[in-house]
Amino acid sequence: MLQACLAGAQGVTSVVYSNGWPNDAKAFDGAALAPGAQTLVLRVRVEPDAFYTELYRDLLTSGSARKGRRLIQEALDNSIASQYTLFESRYSVLAPGKKQ
Repeated sequence: MLQACLAGAQGVTSVVYSNGWPNDAKAFDGAALAPGAQTLVLRVRVEPDAFYTELYRDLLTSGSARKGRRLIQEALDNSIASQYTLFESRYSVLAPGKKQ
């Protein structure tokens, strides 16, 4: 599913490795990593109220929420609080035995 989402992203190439970490030692060769990067973090973040979060932010920043400003701010806070991490995993991007 992620590969399908990334297919339309300009300048992004995705490769799928099934059943765990890739056995190919060169799997990440050519990957754009930040200087000094030591860990790759894979995270799936769920934002069930993303539409409402943006709506409430827009109402608050546009000045449209005069009388209901306090309630809209509360609704914004609640929509942000509903976000959660569904999956997270960390992998070293250093070659085995190599220290930076």
